[in-house]
Amino acid sequence: MKNFKTSELLILAITVVLIFVSEYYYIFENNADKAIFIGLWPPTILCLLIYINSKNKKQKISRSKPTRGTIADMDDGGVRFPEREVDVDEDMPGEWVKYIEKRVRDTNTNT
Repeated sequence: MKNFKTSELLILAITVVLIFVSEYYYIFENNADKAIFIGLWPPTILCLLIYINSKNKKQKISRSKPTRGTIADMDDGGVRFPEREVDVDEDMPGEWVKYIEKRVRDTNTNT
């Protein structure tokens, strides 16, 4: 629970309550239309929560400065891991070239 903000916990609680309200309308009130209408709110609310959190994480990442000679130097737009050193120029592309050349050789010998 330490990873969640108070607002996120409140939104999760609201979505659980809405699920129970939807079940109440379906089981006890026999009102399927209203139950379905209310039952669609929790996934919508959770999707909005996920979207907002992903936007906030992207803003935090874009504000941080990448460290030279790390995975952050790769242009993938992903998360930066400054503690892992990677020699981008030699190791990674070279291995991919060897792999592709091997696959092309294997394909040419099989046909």
